[in-house]
Amino acid sequence: MLDKNNQVFMMRPDRREQIPVTSGQYLYLSVSKVWIPVMIRYSEQMQKWFFEGMPELNIFHRKVMIKD
Repeated sequence: MLDKNNQVFMMRPDRREQIPVTSGQYLYLSVSKVWIPVMIRYSEQMQKWFFEGMPELNIFHRKVMIKD
């Protein structure tokens, strides 16, 4: 989820809780029932959020998690 200040939040479907995500943070992306570690970044030049190494992949509506 992207807010009006261009910040990204993860949504917890079980609690409707918003968890802020920062550029340079590691997440785990679900791909074909496998969790892949990825870094999320924001590019001032491109004016968009992306997964490092996969800039063409849309970050929104993806199943991700953060490990504690």
